[in-house]
Parts: sequence; C-alpha cells; structure tokens
Amino acid sequence: GIRQLRSKMTTSCAAFALLILGCVCSALGSNVTVTISASSPLSEVASSYLSVAIDTLQLFEDPPFPYSNAKIIKLASHLTPAYLRVGGSDADHVYYGAMKATDPEAVPAPPGYSWVLTPTIFDSLIKFASESGLQLIWGLNGGGGPRRYPNGTQGTEWRADDAKVLLEYTAQKKHAVPGWELGNEPSLYSSSYKPSSEQLAKDYTLLQATLAAQKGLSPYAIMGPDDCCNVELMVGFIPLAAKIVERFTFHYYPMDVCGGKAPPPVTKFLNPENVQGIVSGWINPLSAAIKQHAAGRELWIGESSSVACQGAHNETDVYLDAFVYLNQLGLAAQKGIMNEVRQTLLGSPSGGTKESFKYNLINMVTGVPNPDYWGAVLFKTLMGTKVLNSSVNAQASVRVYAHCTPSHVPNYVQGSITLLVLNFGSDEATLLLDAASKITTVPRVEYRMTAPYVQSAQVHLNGKVLQEDAQGNLPSLDGAVVTSGVDISLQGESYAFFVLPKAVAQACM
Repeated sequence: GIRQLRSKMTTSCAAFALLILGCVCSALGSNVTVTISASSPLSEVASSYLSVAIDTLQLFEDPPFPYSNAKIIKLASHLTPAYLRVGGSDADHVYYGAMKATDPEAVPAPPGYSWVLTPTIFDSLIKFASESGLQLIWGLNGGGGPRRYPNGTQGTEWRADDAKVLLEYTAQKKHAVPGWELGNEPSLYSSSYKPSSEQLAKDYTLLQATLAAQKGLSPYAIMGPDDCCNVELMVGFIPLAAKIVERFTFHYYPMDVCGGKAPPPVTKFLNPENVQGIVSGWINPLSAAIKQHAAGRELWIGESSSVACQGAHNETDVYLDAFVYLNQLGLAAQKGIMNEVRQTLLGSPSGGTKESFKYNLINMVTGVPNPDYWGAVLFKTLMGTKVLNSSVNAQASVRVYAHCTPSHVPNYVQGSITLLVLNFGSDEATLLLDAASKITTVPRVEYRMTAPYVQSAQVHLNGKVLQEDAQGNLPSLDGAVVTSGVDISLQGESYAFFVLPKAVAQACM
C-alpha cells in the first residue's frame, strides 16, 4: 500500500508558527504525526557540526596517507567548516621522542609504544589539514607507555614528559592545533593502567598545566575524555574536570562487528529506532552532569559511525548507511550535541596489514567518495545551525528534522527552513502541510537522494548520478524548484532535503 503523511492543525495563538505533518500508514492502519515548531529554536549546533576524523593508525600503515593528493584535499574542503580529529586506539601507542632527535627515522619505539611520530609525518598532516581547510584535533597518547614509571614498571598515572616533546615542536613550528585530547576510550585500557574518574581528572589537570607552560602554542581547547563504553566513568569525570575540559566528548556506534561478529542485517540500518540508544544511554546522563557541574561546556560526539570496529563492507560504504548517519545527525542536533565527528574521512576496504577502514567518506586509494559523502555535503550546505523542535510517533517509518536554512544557500530568503526527511519504509510517503500552519510548501527546492538499490555504491540527486571530476570538483548540486502542488511525496527507502523559502519561520528570522 501507499503510505501517506497527512497534516491536521488547529489554529490558535499557542500553535502559531507550528508545522504539523501527519502520516496515515496503510500497512499499520494508524495515524502518525510529526510536529515541528518554528516559533523558536530548540537548540543550536556549531558551524562545524558534522566534522570528520582519521585514525592515528592511518599515519603509519599502508596504504600511504595521501597528504599531497590534490583531489582528496579538494573533496575534504567541501566539508568545511569542520574539524579533523586524529585519534583512535593506536593514538595511545605513539611515541613522540623522535620529534627532537637528530635522525628521527632511526628512533625505535620504546617498550609500551608501537609507533614513532616523526617531524615528516606531523608536518605533512598539518599541511594536509591546512590545505583542506580543516581544523586539527590531536589525540595525545594517554595509554600505557606514558603511564610507566622511569624504572619501566607499569603505573596508572599519566606522565607528560613525552607529550612535552610534541608540544614544544608544535609551538616551535607555529603549527595550529585548535584541539588537544588525552587518550582514547580509557574504559577499554588494560586493567594494569585503567584510570578511574579521579585519576583521569588528575591526568587532565596535568595536561592543562603542561599546555599552559608551553609558550607559543596557538589557541586551543582541551577536549575529552573520548570514552565509548562506561558512561559512569564520564559522569564521575565531568564535575572533577569542569574547569579544565571545554568540550566533553564520547564515542557512539549503534552497531558493531567487533571480535569477529557478523555484519548487522540490512534491516537494522532501515530501522529508524536504531540510533535511539544514544539518547538514554549517553546524551541524557552526560547533559545532566554538564548542566549541574559544568554549565556552559559543550558535549560532542567525538567519534561515531554506524558500525564499530572499522565498519562493514557493502553496508557502511554504500547508500544504505545514510539512513543511520543522517538520522543520528538530526537526532543529536535536536538533543543539544554541539558537534559530531564522523569516523573516518578516509579509508579503504583493503587497508593495511592490521586493519581496513570501511566506514570512510572517501576512498583514500581511489579518491572516490562513498555515498555518505554526498549526504554529508548536502547536510552541511542546507541545514543551518539553528535546530527546530520536532517529534514523531514511535511507529512512523519516516523521520523529519528541521533546521533554519543557512544564509549561504542560493536565493536565500529570511525565515526559510530546511527539512531533512528519511523514509525508512519500502512504500512511498506523501507529505501534506496544512495551510493553517502558515507555512507553505510552494515554492520549494527539492534535493531527492536515491539509489538503484540500498546497497548501491551509486547515489542520485534528483535522478542524476553524482560524480566528482578528476580534480575533486563537485557537479552542480542545485535542487529542483517546484512551484505547484502542496503535497510532497517521497519514495520508499530514500531521503531528501526540502528548502521552504516561504516558511516565514519566526525561529529563523
């Protein structure tokens, strides 16, 4: 049957500037209503919302990192403004001592370390970020190596000696590093040096002092603790680090293939409830702790993708993944998250000897974007920083998110809103906006994203295949202007952005 979204709205002062969308789903035989308030913003995200990451391991393993690849640099630039976070499990195994050595390439990794950072690697990374227009966040080693005592025995306290070498080099070279983190997912550290909330706060106190003592650093924010798996560790950490950490970060993956698990079924990607666990499990308790103990500090999803442990081929690198990625971006923005960092910007299904990355936006070997890249570019382009409130019946197979349209959108009109609509169901949905809402759907600009099938590596914008050129320039991403017909239909298993220039939304004025 055909799923239809119907809109019924009562006119009253309390309902002024409310947009109400309704849905009659023939498969369920029930009404499903989505309500979006346009009277005032629900929240506001950073202009860098939807940032990206690379795994520290990618700096050391094959395939070689494409520091000077002009096409990849150009493709990355289309995602700005954004941060480039460099971190991950291997960040906690990097030795910095070679940064001051006469022959850095000859320096071996000491006990407790696996990788040696050299000036060549770090300088090349800084240049890549600068040329891409990305702001760098560096995850300092907070693992077992710098927690060893001088005699080599393992301790639990972080020592700053090795980090000081990198900080001194950074200041000396006048490299811009706007964000510093310490460690990655500390709740997963070995029991021999796993820190408590109290120890973690002491470590960050030392980090703060170490950064402050290093003259010549460019402006920076302290971020962390980048945990993934123990919300209580972070709840205990927040009040102790409230005066130190400016951006509290956690990691979230709704699915995983860790420990050799089989890839999740396609149906999980097409379940709109798939990302809801982030709210009750992480955002609500962490937001409450920040509100009580660290008012004014930001909460970030510091690392995220749909499937943890490098993703799943033919799932996280195809059209299907957008239903998780964009759904979580929309939901997190509603819930007060200031930024979300996608793991990873670059990767390759046939990666190095240790790992391959299949949740990347761009293939670092071929330079070809994966389908999520195009959804990310459109999100960055069309969804502004002011977020509008919306709610949807839990049974709906459609999700609708609304932001104020950013002023850089062509032919911008003040008061415009952009809708992101995801249809997880297999049937078409028809959207009808009631005239009583005082928001009209015509004219509108449509950006419909479809694919031949959900596991396709190809994505279409308004029926046209999206393809970059050899230099990384993007094709025209103009929407289709519609001047008649108040109903908006959306085919099953597809998503779209709709810009409504005559919304006259008070929240966006």
